[in-house]
Amino acid sequence: MLQEEITTDNVALRHRHIYFAHVYKGQSHTPVTMRRFALGRGTLLDLEYLVDDEGERVATFSYSAGFAGAIAAVRIWMDKQAGTPPPYSLPRHYLSRQEFIDELRDKLARLGRLPTALVIGAKGRSGRGAAALFAALGIETARWGREETRSGGPFPDILEYDILCNCVFLSKPGPPFLTREMVARHAPPHRLSVVADVSNDLSYNPIFGLSTPTKFGDATIRVGDVDVIEIENLPALTPLDSSVEYAGQLFPHLFSLIQGDLAHGSVWERALLVYCQHHDIPDLAMECGRELGELFQARSGALVVGDLRAYFHGIFAKNPLSPTDRLFFADYLEAGAAEVLTPAAAETFGDLLAKANLDGIYDSPAMSVHHTLLRTVYGFSHGRTFQSVIAADAREEFYALCDAASAIIDEQADAPAQFSRAQQFFLAKLGLQAGVPALTAFLDKIEALASFPSSCL
Repeated sequence: MLQEEITTDNVALRHRHIYFAHVYKGQSHTPVTMRRFALGRGTLLDLEYLVDDEGERVATFSYSAGFAGAIAAVRIWMDKQAGTPPPYSLPRHYLSRQEFIDELRDKLARLGRLPTALVIGAKGRSGRGAAALFAALGIETARWGREETRSGGPFPDILEYDILCNCVFLSKPGPPFLTREMVARHAPPHRLSVVADVSNDLSYNPIFGLSTPTKFGDATIRVGDVDVIEIENLPALTPLDSSVEYAGQLFPHLFSLIQGDLAHGSVWERALLVYCQHHDIPDLAMECGRELGELFQARSGALVVGDLRAYFHGIFAKNPLSPTDRLFFADYLEAGAAEVLTPAAAETFGDLLAKANLDGIYDSPAMSVHHTLLRTVYGFSHGRTFQSVIAADAREEFYALCDAASAIIDEQADAPAQFSRAQQFFLAKLGLQAGVPALTAFLDKIEALASFPSSCL
């Protein structure tokens, strides 16, 4: 949604959203987007951060982007060879990659010469996609990886190729691959004619530092006599192939989300944790904590619960947060205060905050039970008993039991029956280990919390 289309009626994002948001690297629309999620108490599961245990993305359009970027680069290179001036456009009416290959092969045969190509990041998925297109057309291709780019940039050798496909994923700013000064110093007859910036990382772009995207109808930005493709949705150039390829990767995980929701250890939980790390609540809470800590220090600890309650009401009036968000807020607020207080003062402040939490933060008595449940589960799951007693194949049942207890507190339909079934499955999975005293004490605590619905609090 364009920023100018956001109104008071649609500003809050209230649901679980699964899409490519491009907000975790400080992009220009990051503050507005994250604020909308905070206001609506929605959740973002960004598909770019759907990763396995090794941190590898499980579903990407990268191969399709590289393939399409190479198609675009060859087509525009041929237009330039024919003397066609910019702007250059790309067709959108082809059904498959093969149709593009057939047309490009025919035109290159009539042209009577082939370009040379360089792929940077050739071992990655998008790099392999670009190299595959060049191979299908018989184009001589150099493939650079970490070894060739380890020295940093710029790289004057890039100017010796007709086409460059940049397929490098950068997680932080680094030296540029190409600069405007390079092109100006090496006036024609340098060979470089077209750059397909497949990575399209406009936050810290190594290709001339460009920060403006292009579109299929006006596909390039000209720097000197070099035309750079900065199209953000390159896979849409071959929509059918790209969609089928991506769907095949995503569907098994999407099915698991439908079946098991945000299961512990799943790719979806990892995406949720990334969202939580970038949510604006921690920053806001830490800032408020430091402010309150300094006030607490200036008054020699003479703050009372009423002072904190008034402070919280002012914060929450400007930042409407859900009860669960307020739970995270309280945790980070205490951490912020600890940064400016002595250990002894921080402990005193923590006691005061604990009293104010129950009086001024939680919207309902049920949230105090949720608070206890979360702390109980968190503390136990990070302890020795959990690691030594509950084997990996029983942990799914463990978290299912905890979720069922939470559902009872929320008074969800059939929650008691679900809790009973989850308890049976978990105990059956544990077998003889179920008698370990520390585990028995934990289960008794969970059962006590689950038997205390909010309507009775």
